[in-house]
Amino acid sequence: AAYTLLEGENRRPGSKIYNRVDFQRIGLLGHSMGAAGVLHVAAMEKPNGLRGKIKTVVSMMPYHGTTNALLEAFAGGKDKLGCDISATPNATLIISAEQDPTNEPIG
Repeated sequence: AAYTLLEGENRRPGSKIYNRVDFQRIGLLGHSMGAAGVLHVAAMEKPNGLRGKIKTVVSMMPYHGTTNALLEAFAGGKDKLGCDISATPNATLIISAEQDPTNEPIG
């Protein structure tokens, strides 16, 4: 939705960003659940995804579910979003913590 809104505003003559956005250089940044979200949106095909439109992704501490039994009870269980990030853009940076008890490294 945000990408479509940005496209529309870039084409609308009265807009503050009229003809100012370079859609060949769009990147996404997210943290925690948003970090997992940007990985998936960049890898997903249309209509919900932006595969081929996103040039780079920065994913900080991507939360994709937990296998910790104690946290499972509080965090809602093993809500894995999936780990197939092979379709993300070539320029993808994933920042993760090796010993984070809540957010295990993705991959």
